[in-house]
Amino acid sequence: MYHISYVPLYITVLLHHVHSLPYNAALLLSLSYGVAQTHYQRRRERRPSIMTNSRHQPYRAQSVVEIGVRHTHIQHQLLAIARVNDTGPSQIKLKKKYSISHFTMVQYYIRESIQFVVSYALCVFYSLRVLFGILVLFVTKPHTKFWITKERPVPPDCLKNHEYGVDKFQNANGIRIHYVEKGDPSKPLMVFVHGFPEFWYSWRHQLKEFSKDYWVVALDMRGYGDTEKPQYRYAYRIDNMTEDIRCLVRALGRQKFTLVAHDWGAVIGWHFITKHMDMIDRYIMMDGPSQKVVRKLFSTSKTQFKMSWYIFFYQMPWLPEFFVRMMDFHIFKVLFREHGGPEVIEAFKYTFSKPNGMTYPINYYRENFRFFTRKLTPPRPKTFARGLYLLGENDLYISKETGPLMQQEFENLEFRIVPGVDHFLQQHKPELVNQYMREFLSKN
Repeated sequence: MYHISYVPLYITVLLHHVHSLPYNAALLLSLSYGVAQTHYQRRRERRPSIMTNSRHQPYRAQSVVEIGVRHTHIQHQLLAIARVNDTGPSQIKLKKKYSISHFTMVQYYIRESIQFVVSYALCVFYSLRVLFGILVLFVTKPHTKFWITKERPVPPDCLKNHEYGVDKFQNANGIRIHYVEKGDPSKPLMVFVHGFPEFWYSWRHQLKEFSKDYWVVALDMRGYGDTEKPQYRYAYRIDNMTEDIRCLVRALGRQKFTLVAHDWGAVIGWHFITKHMDMIDRYIMMDGPSQKVVRKLFSTSKTQFKMSWYIFFYQMPWLPEFFVRMMDFHIFKVLFREHGGPEVIEAFKYTFSKPNGMTYPINYYRENFRFFTRKLTPPRPKTFARGLYLLGENDLYISKETGPLMQQEFENLEFRIVPGVDHFLQQHKPELVNQYMREFLSKN
């Protein structure tokens, strides 16, 4: 989901001191990428269109044409630059807003190439470590049949418990979204968005607590739980999940709401409020910074770089799914051993043991971790709603450095560290988290 730029930071500095870079190199790289981009676009156009509705474009149309147009424009600029003599100016302004230096594109391609090599080298490294562990387990404990998972045709009783709310479905943004609602629909709307590897059930404590004052809705994100699971990987780009939330809120008949999100849900949530701040009354994000902040930390923080090892591993096909399913989803016992009894762990095992139950969630990492694509950032909002960013003190995946950086990016944002909790703070110590949420929501 994030774009690695740890090593290229130093390469970029060196490139700023290169003034005699040949124009032919820039032209060759640009034209080569143009051919690759054209080939990629034609392949995409041959794919069957997936679900759309009358109001929205198909998922595959997102940014492909835009990127093609932008790169065609840049190639034309480079062609003009290549025609200039060595004694001519180093920069041609075809238009003032689109001015480009003769080495800018070379910087871009070198940076992206290094990111690609470093990222997938780490992907192979962590995959080999996992394969070695699997080999050792196979040799030492073959009788355990660790590769077999238990069939679970019936959900556990805790998922049938109506004290958390009522199961409902809503067609929005071309897919069928499952959500659990509780409370009076005439009250203000509060929407909960989960992270990885979770589903609506991770908000069970908050559904009970805040249904007293809000109409609470906890959804399964696309690819999770009982929400529809688009087959194609590009359906899991962040803009599509952002549009899911917008369309769902509109389908529920609301113009403004309070957004509460965690982990991947928070990453999507930051993107949502940047694009649709006018729909936000207040928001609470937990243990998940924006993509912009994480990209910055990847370039400056060894701590966050090391914490994000699993992102590299998830780029490998098939192996991450096999790893998570090993020993009948033992990973959920490790993650949630302090978040409830065996029934809670069984609820997660049941949900993710469905066909391709782990592939679509992992596709969030695969599809939002791409190279040689333009990183489109929504324009900065003119006004900011009040927000709260909570981070678990013992979080093993998100650095505490994200807090101050998020405050720099988003005005009116309060940052608090929740003591004694891990990454899944809303499940680990729900009473304390609910208290922090109450204190924030009670302020004028």
